[in-house]
Amino acid sequence: MKPHAAWIPALLLALAPAAFAEPATRSADTPERLARQAMPCHPGTRGCLVKYKHLLTYPAHALSYSNTASFVLHQRGVNWVEKNGMMSLTVHRPADYTGGKIRLTFFHQVLDDSAGDLKFNVTPMTFNSGNNYETYGAVSTNLVVAPENLGTLLQQSVVITPGNGFSADGTWWYFDLVRAGTFAGGLRMMSVALEY
Repeated sequence: MKPHAAWIPALLLALAPAAFAEPATRSADTPERLARQAMPCHPGTRGCLVKYKHLLTYPAHALSYSNTASFVLHQRGVNWVEKNGMMSLTVHRPADYTGGKIRLTFFHQVLDDSAGDLKFNVTPMTFNSGNNYETYGAVSTNLVVAPENLGTLLQQSVVITPGNGFSADGTWWYFDLVRAGTFAGGLRMMSVALEY
């Protein structure tokens, strides 16, 4: 037996409670913590707080949108040429969803070199057959400074916690999406990712 081998088991026993203990208190959901929760956490991503087990992706053509001049169908997605208007996504609750936070990530291309900042407001709801359509509060994605560079691709995410109209037991998930921020130029919505 090597000289240091005798104290290794004792060291492991001493460290085990600290390594596996739950923290006595959790830090509050500060704006910085919420922003880190919204960061995509795919393999290789560092610094984010929440890693989701499941990932579903919906092309922009699967979204509904207002019948206005604000939206133009494009082979790579849907051009959102003006700041006004609304898009929505309706999906069946995944069969293996057991509750907890979900994250929506919007992948889009900037079509204008104007200055400003970009943000999306999302109103999440869950519905069952027989419910009336009714929405409650919205949550916002992270704020991104407009790149002032035509063609730049961006992704922005929002974390949705059950409550305020969104529940774990609803059969259908519905999300209203509107643009916020000061950037008024065009963008192209290409895809939406749903993680849970």
